[in-house]
Amino acid sequence: MHARSVAHSTWFRRYTPRPDADIQAVCFPHAGGAASYYRDWARALPARIEVLVAQYPAREDRLPEDPVDDLHRLADLAAEDLLRTADRPCVLFGHSMGALVAYEVALRMQRAGRTPARLFASAQNAPGRRPPGGLGDASDDTLVRELREMGGTADAITEHPELLELLLPGMRGDYRAVDAYRPGTGTALTCPVTVLYGEADPYVDPADAAAWAGATTADTECVRFDGGHFYLRDRQDDLLAAIADRVPLWDATRM
Repeated sequence: MHARSVAHSTWFRRYTPRPDADIQAVCFPHAGGAASYYRDWARALPARIEVLVAQYPAREDRLPEDPVDDLHRLADLAAEDLLRTADRPCVLFGHSMGALVAYEVALRMQRAGRTPARLFASAQNAPGRRPPGGLGDASDDTLVRELREMGGTADAITEHPELLELLLPGMRGDYRAVDAYRPGTGTALTCPVTVLYGEADPYVDPADAAAWAGATTADTECVRFDGGHFYLRDRQDDLLAAIADRVPLWDATRM
């Protein structure tokens, strides 16, 4: 297999380029999350998998940009960039809000004839079953308290007002996108879906996780881990093993 060139991307980061990998795992962070949260995954997954991570506007190297507070628009922009950037078959992984973004991106890829090999939906109820959270218009103090309780943002950030002042617009935009999100009707995925969640997650129960079966015409499975909404922090090795086991071996001659 010949090494591939790496296309420039506004939306996706490759922390460990693997031009000889035969499949790409594309990750979509949670509300308020940034691409660097998945930096270690790029080295921890098997060499046959290259990791791309979405970098939403208004964080890290995209901090000066305005946040996108419409989830469909976020998916439109990310899918447009991914269809140009991804040069191999791919699977999509999304955590919390990222699972909804990944789902919508998968639908757009499917319409373009580039259906992902699998969708991994982590810590998120099936599309249409998550009630509005209302955090998009919550006070700054309420939003920061929620971030601390969920454990998705480092304490070093939430304890420094000057950092929070820079990051809160992006966080608020994400929560507004989730609050307003409603899935479209009439189109289902044709790829399998693996639903991943923590058994102590206060936001995701087994019935709502299982309802992802209605989002695809292919197989659906649910995998439960010890932990809460951010089970992936303490169960990273187990999670990555579960993902690697389900990323198909790919025959490069099919490309």
